[in-house]
Amino acid sequence: FLNKLGKEILRYRNGYSNETLNDLKQNSNIRFYQNRIKCVPDGDYIEEMHKNWATNYGKLEVHHSYIQWLFPIHERGLNSKAQILQRHEAITMMADPQIMLRVHRSY
Repeated sequence: FLNKLGKEILRYRNGYSNETLNDLKQNSNIRFYQNRIKCVPDGDYIEEMHKNWATNYGKLEVHHSYIQWLFPIHERGLNSKAQILQRHEAITMMADPQIMLRVHRSY
């Protein structure tokens, strides 16, 4: 277990340097943060999530698949339907004030 954990930590600390993570055809994270697609499975548009889910703690506790949509990262998580964050998406998202506002509201 520790050996695997050590390898995962090194991948993260090295910025996933041995992995491309820049498939231009993959853009689900951008489209979700542009409020153009719902998170899956059983999700909603980000604006609806901010408006209707923020204080619905029961829903947040039961429905965990939204986490990797609100906080995408450069590796596969528990939600197999959430796309791994691509480098081009991170750059695009950081340059878009509306997306950055939604990211901030997600916290």
